[in-house]
Amino acid sequence: MKKQILLIATFVMLSGVKAFSQQMDSALVDSVKKHLPNGWSTSAQGNKIAITKKDSIWFYNGINAPVEMIPSDKPPFAAMKGVYKIEIRYEKRWSDKSIKNALKSNAEKMNAVYKKYNMDSIPNKMGDYAPRNADEEKRVEGYNKECIELQKTLIEIPNASSPKYSYYIKSSFSFPGQEVWPHSASSEVAEVETLFNQLLRSFK
Repeated sequence: MKKQILLIATFVMLSGVKAFSQQMDSALVDSVKKHLPNGWSTSAQGNKIAITKKDSIWFYNGINAPVEMIPSDKPPFAAMKGVYKIEIRYEKRWSDKSIKNALKSNAEKMNAVYKKYNMDSIPNKMGDYAPRNADEEKRVEGYNKECIELQKTLIEIPNASSPKYSYYIKSSFSFPGQEVWPHSASSEVAEVETLFNQLLRSFK
């Protein structure tokens, strides 16, 4: 398991975080619908909005795909067809202090586990730990296992904000290495992501 697990964990939801009850903001939903491109649909419930591409597209792992397999006139090896979706959850705008405190809390928890297993002393190659003996193997195993549990206790921090709201935005592009085929579909979803990220950030 890669060392970056702790960075990814920063965005994992805190179990038991105070419940947020948000009525649907019809002005925000209407704004999203107004800017929706052809071939896309949207749905909204409570403080959540989903934006979906109507036609399914091909997904593939761009990191592991051999150069010669990256698509030209047909999907690459191991590509899978699926639905592309952007999921948005919004809530009252976080203050800078709240974000700072959440980041500090997460960092303290992550650093405590890192120090507990003395991970600095274990070689790391390209993001993967390379234990040299049974003791280090045991520590890496314990560290990885505790990191997985740690993710459940970290505060989920919004990844975008506007003057009115803080947003949690996830999409089918949110996974490392995820690519879309063909290029025209890849360009389209990238443009839609950019469009709605800008729209949400400017909403008052």
